[in-house]
Amino acid sequence: YQRRVHGAQQRSLRAQTKFAKEALKHVTGEESEAHLTSLGLKGDDQGKLQAFLWMLRNPHIKEDPLVKGLQQFESYCILVVETPWTPTTLPLWSDITAALLQHLSTALPKLQIIELRILSEIVKRSHNHSNQPKGGSLSPICNLIVNNNGLQLLIKLLGSINDDVKMEAAMCIAPTCSTVAIKELFGQLGGIEALVSVLNKSNSELVLQQVLIAVWHQVMSDQNKSIFRTIGGLPSILAMLHIDNEVILENTTIALGYLTRDDQNKVAIRECNGMEHLLATLYYPNESIQSKAAGALWNCASNPENKVIIRQLGGIATLIELLYSPHESVQENAAGGLWNCAVDTENKKLVRELGGLQPLIQLLHSPNPAIVENASGTMWNCAAISENRVALRKLGGLQPLLSLLWASNENIQENGAGAIRNCSFNDQNKIAYRELGGIKTFVELLDKTSFRVLEKIISTLLICSINAENKDAIRECGGFPKLLQCLSHAEGCIREKALGILRNCSTTTDNRVALIQCGGIARLLEVLNGPAASLTPLIKEYAVASLWNLARDDNSKATAREEGAMVVLIRLLKDPSEGVVESAAGSLLSLTINADNREHIRQIGGIHHLVGLLQSTNEFILENVVGALKNCTAMNEANQVLTRELGGLDPLIKLLDNPNDNVVREATLCLKNMASNEENNVAIGKLGGVAHLVRLMHSTTSSDLIRKVAAFALQTLGKNPQNRAIVERGV
Repeated sequence: YQRRVHGAQQRSLRAQTKFAKEALKHVTGEESEAHLTSLGLKGDDQGKLQAFLWMLRNPHIKEDPLVKGLQQFESYCILVVETPWTPTTLPLWSDITAALLQHLSTALPKLQIIELRILSEIVKRSHNHSNQPKGGSLSPICNLIVNNNGLQLLIKLLGSINDDVKMEAAMCIAPTCSTVAIKELFGQLGGIEALVSVLNKSNSELVLQQVLIAVWHQVMSDQNKSIFRTIGGLPSILAMLHIDNEVILENTTIALGYLTRDDQNKVAIRECNGMEHLLATLYYPNESIQSKAAGALWNCASNPENKVIIRQLGGIATLIELLYSPHESVQENAAGGLWNCAVDTENKKLVRELGGLQPLIQLLHSPNPAIVENASGTMWNCAAISENRVALRKLGGLQPLLSLLWASNENIQENGAGAIRNCSFNDQNKIAYRELGGIKTFVELLDKTSFRVLEKIISTLLICSINAENKDAIRECGGFPKLLQCLSHAEGCIREKALGILRNCSTTTDNRVALIQCGGIARLLEVLNGPAASLTPLIKEYAVASLWNLARDDNSKATAREEGAMVVLIRLLKDPSEGVVESAAGSLLSLTINADNREHIRQIGGIHHLVGLLQSTNEFILENVVGALKNCTAMNEANQVLTRELGGLDPLIKLLDNPNDNVVREATLCLKNMASNEENNVAIGKLGGVAHLVRLMHSTTSSDLIRKVAAFALQTLGKNPQNRAIVERGV
C-alpha cells in the first residue's frame, strides 16, 4: 500500500512539474497555443494569467526560470495596462495579487524587486479598470492588499538592506494608498516612521526620490501630517533641501507644501530653522522648485511669528524679486507669500520700501486669474497703511484696481474692492476715483455683484461721499434710486452703509431735491417702521439724520407730515441712543418751521415729549429740542399755553445758565415766543426768568449774540408792568 501511495505522489509531482514548465513556457512566450490548449490551458489573456498564477504557486520552479517568467509577465502587464478587465479575468488578477503578496514575504531580493514592480503595475491597472467603483472608492485590488496585510509587507520591505527593494516598495506605496482611509491606516501601522527612517539613513538618491514621492502622497492626510511632525520627521525632510538633485528637491518641496498646511507644522518648521532652508531654496535655478518652495512659504506665512521671521531673514525682498520671474507659477506663489506676509504692519511698509508695489500693479494685468488674485490680495493688505495709499495712486495703481471690479472671478473682485476701499481713506484718492470714473463704477455695481463685493463697494461709496463733488457725482450717476433699493437688502451692514451715504449726500440742496423726488422720505420712514430686530442703532441714526437733512428743504415739510414722518420722529425721541434722539429732535426742529406742522405736532403729542427732554444732559439734544420748542411756540398760542401747562417754563429758564451758547440762545428765543401769551409773560417773571435775562444782557461773559437775543426777549416781557419794573431795576 505504501509503495502504491509513494508511486502516486511521484506521478503527481511529475505532472505538476510538467504543467509548471509548460506554464512557464507559455508566460515567456516559448510554448505554442495549440500545445498549451492540449494541456488544458487557454492561449488568450485568461490562459496567460492562469499560467502565471500556477507558476507563482508552484514551489518547484528554480530561481532563474522564475526570474525570466516574472520579467516576461511584467512586460505583459505594461503592454495590456489599458485593456479592460473582464468578469472572467478580474478574479485571476485578484488571485495573482494575493499570490504575489505571499511570495514577496519570503522571496529573495532579486525576485522581490520584480514582484514589487508587477504589483505596482497591477494596482495602477486596477485604478483604470472600467468596473472600479466611482467617487474615489477603494478598488478591489487595493482592498485585497489591505486585507492581506499588504501595507505591513510594504512597510517591512522599506527596511530591506537592498536599495532596489526599498525603492520598488516605495514606488508601490503611492498607488496602493489611493484613498484617505488607506493613507491613514498606513500611518497608523508605522509607515510614516519607516519612510522617515529611510530619509535619515539612505545614501541612494534614487531611493530618496521614490521615498519622497511616497511621503508627499501620505501627508495629504491630516493625520499623517501630524504623525510626521510628532516622530521628528520635519528636520529630516528639510535636510533634503541641501541635496543638489532636482528630482529630490522637487518632491521635497511638494511634501513641504502639504506639510505646511498644518498649523502646528508651521510652528515646528520655524523652530527647526526651516524658514532659512525654504528661503534658500527660492534661489535654486529651477522654476518648478522655486514655485513649490514659495508655496510652502506662503502656507507658513499665515502664522504671525513666521511673518516676522521671513522679514528678518530677508524673505520679503526675495519674494518681491520672484514677482519678476517669467514663470507664472513662481509669480503666483510669490505673490501669495507676500499676501500673507503683508498682514503684518511692518511688512506692509517694507513691501513699499523695497519697491514691491510696482510689480504687484503690473501683475494685475496678468492673464492668469490666480496671479491677479494673489497680487490684488497683497495690495488689499498693503493699502491698510496711509503711505501705501499715496504710493499706489502715484504709481498708477488705482485704475487697474478699478478694472478688477468687472472681473468674472469673484475673489479678484473682492480683493480689488478691498484695496479700493482701503485706498479711499486718502482724500486725494477720493478725488482720483471720481476723475477715473470710479464713482460711476461703484454705482453701477450696486445691484450687479455678490454680497462680499457689494459690502466693500458700498463702504467705499460711504467714505467717498464725504467729498462734496462726490456727493453730486453719486446723484449724477443715478445712485439715489439704487441706494434706496439697497435699503431692502437682507444684510443689515448694507442697509447701514446705504443710509450713511444718503445722510452724507443729503447735505446739499440739489441732492435733497433729487432724493425727495425719488421718494426718499417714504423709503426712510419704511425703514424706521420696520421690525425692531432689523433696526440697529446705526440704521436708526443714519435714517433719522437723512430725514433731518431732507426736512431742511422747504418743499419737504408738508410731504414729511403727510407721509407720517412726525409720528415716527416723536417715537424716536424715546430711543436709548442719544445720536438717534439728537437727529429726531433736529428733524422736528426743521419741520416745525412750517405752521401746519406746529399744529400737527401738538395734536400727536409731540410737545409733551419735547418738554420732557428739557432735562437732558446732552447739549446737542438740548439744542435741537429747545430749537423745536422755539419753533412750535412761534405765533402759536395753543402751543405756548400747552408748554407752560406741561411745566416747560422752569427748565427753559434754568437753561439760560447752560455753558453752550446755542442752547442759551434757543432757550431765550423760546421764552420770548412764550411771553406773547399774557399768562406766560407773568409766569416767566415770577419764576425769575426776567431777572435772569437782565443778568445775561449785562454780563461781560455773554457773547454779543446772547446779549442781543436777551434784549429782544426782554422787550416782549417788558410789556407786563411787573416785568418792566424788574428790567428797569436791572438797567
